[in-house]
Amino acid sequence: MTYIKTYLDVMEMSDFFGFYPDEIDSDIGKYTFEIDGLIFTYCIVEGWVEITIKAGRETAVEFTAECIESLNIRRNKDGEFIEIGQNFAIDIMVQIELYIRPKILLKYASLEC
Repeated sequence: MTYIKTYLDVMEMSDFFGFYPDEIDSDIGKYTFEIDGLIFTYCIVEGWVEITIKAGRETAVEFTAECIESLNIRRNKDGEFIEIGQNFAIDIMVQIELYIRPKILLKYASLEC
């Protein structure tokens, strides 16, 4: 049984990043992609995502999201991005977007209903 209900297969994620994952643990569906100072790791079975953004050798951003329900690739006026769906409670809506082109950008918005 997987925690993340809707997710991209390895080939779809590889197409988004432009290469195959740097690390794979297929037993739990854990994949790591590294590109231009970005380290993106997700685990399908355990339902989490970790994002690290580095500026040179220093870590600029470390972000972990648990209770992930979906990983999708979307497109809008800003470009193509990974949409991360999170479920904490029925009255909280969370939207997380990760862009890698033309620059790395992480957007996080939370709305309590």
